[in-house]
Amino acid sequence: MQERKKVLILGEVQQAGEKIRDVLAETEWEIEYMLSAGQQLEEVSEQSFDVAVLELCSEESILLLQNIKKNTRNPVLGIVTEQRKELLKRALEQGMEDFVVSPLNSWEILARMENLRKRCMTIKSDVCKMKSFSLDKVRRKVVLKSSGAANNMIELSHTEYMLLSMFVENQNVLLTYKDLYKKVWDSDSLDDVRTVKVHVSNLRKKIDPQDIGIIANVRRAGYIFTDL
Repeated sequence: MQERKKVLILGEVQQAGEKIRDVLAETEWEIEYMLSAGQQLEEVSEQSFDVAVLELCSEESILLLQNIKKNTRNPVLGIVTEQRKELLKRALEQGMEDFVVSPLNSWEILARMENLRKRCMTIKSDVCKMKSFSLDKVRRKVVLKSSGAANNMIELSHTEYMLLSMFVENQNVLLTYKDLYKKVWDSDSLDDVRTVKVHVSNLRKKIDPQDIGIIANVRRAGYIFTDL
């Protein structure tokens, strides 16, 4: 059985939503969520979807788009009418990947959604998903998973990114101070343990703010990374 693809429909899509449901009914696409206006800004970052469809109809649409792009890397297909084309330029500037002009054409919707999905699959191959965070290897950022409404995206320094990449690639393995120094600083440590400790400490504060022990210290040896 072919795995169904998921589309997240957002915004005031009464008419467009009906059209999309009709178009997708006989395909492998599944409408995963139809969120009310009150839920959207709080819950969009928690949803699992391949492509989002957003009708550009008000200032709230732009705010919702900003929230999507801040908390996910999933592509967004905009729906815009001739009467609201003033929102289109702003949406594209905020990172919206593609759009269609209403009234909607069935084959065009499907083609554009599929193109965006394939593009997203390529992007997601560069994301390492852990239990408590995801590592974006392209943008060198970490998204912390939380019980709150929105995930927390944080930036990593070059050194922090190199350290975390090495930990993620060597889970449950003791990485000595010398191993880390050699990999990250590309030279022998000459027993410079303090430099490694300072940078690992900074990294811990970012990826493990609750101090659950993702990076455990092994006394006089190094560290062990565990996906907790």
